[in-house]
Amino acid sequence: MKRRTFTAVCSLAAALPFAVAAQATYPSRPIRLVVVTGPGTAADILARYYAERLGRELKTSVVVENKVGASSIVATEFVVKAPADGYTLLFSGGPLFINHTLYEKLPFDSVRDVRMVARLASTSLVLVVPASSRFKTAKELLDYARSNPGKVNYSTAGRGSTGHLATTLLLSMAGAQATHVPYKGGDGALIGAAGGQVEMTITGISNAAGLLAGGKLRALAVTGLQRTESLPDVPTLDELGYKGYQIISRLGVMARSDTPDDIVAKLSAVSEKLVKSPEFEEFRKRNDFDSDWASAKTWEAEKQREFEYWRKAVEISGAKAN
Repeated sequence: MKRRTFTAVCSLAAALPFAVAAQATYPSRPIRLVVVTGPGTAADILARYYAERLGRELKTSVVVENKVGASSIVATEFVVKAPADGYTLLFSGGPLFINHTLYEKLPFDSVRDVRMVARLASTSLVLVVPASSRFKTAKELLDYARSNPGKVNYSTAGRGSTGHLATTLLLSMAGAQATHVPYKGGDGALIGAAGGQVEMTITGISNAAGLLAGGKLRALAVTGLQRTESLPDVPTLDELGYKGYQIISRLGVMARSDTPDDIVAKLSAVSEKLVKSPEFEEFRKRNDFDSDWASAKTWEAEKQREFEYWRKAVEISGAKAN
């Protein structure tokens, strides 16, 4: 027994220098950044910008992979089942927190299996209607929906999506009812609104930017507590009388919960340098992102509050995915 114990201790001691050396030289090979949404979305735009500059700072390649499916479950499961060595990272936001309540069963535990690495920015959503809509203000639209229950249709990327939760929360605060028209993805929801198949949708500002600029959609309100730099004349729902209404999508980097602390600390420190650069500030403003930096330590400390916030939103929506 003593011989076996001594051998085990020696083996562990021998292995430790190699583990420490591996972490000290991190990264020594390309990093994979797994994005939960498709190309062209707000998360993808931010992830690709970040990946290029992170790779430059770390002197390695950071490869972006879009793994879309099951409301980010496919991407998240892929990351939590990869080795906890810092070479497979997750780029996500709201879906991680939403799914924890939305789904009764998941192939991972969102709280236990994922740790925060760096929150880079956040983005407000925007309430839009077809350019030809009779509704000129959000109040007109919501007053009509309250007086005519179920006669207003709204599109989303699916049950439990951020847009769905944002809309049901707003309808609840307005005392209104509307008919949900779920699409298979955000592009379909936007096209449905632009084409007049539905009266309204709530979506990411960057997602709607092209259709707004092209005159296919009209913006009535934004979902943050402050007006956005790209839509300065569009009021917030809070200032329109829906006090305290706020839905924003916080975006950033995550990893398996057992990823070594020193690797997470290194990624967080490099991310802070990138986010606080003049170059990032220019990119952020140009692409409708709000300043919302949080280090690994800060975001991890705030994680439970974010889970609770989205739990309440899911309960108000009444959505259940399984």
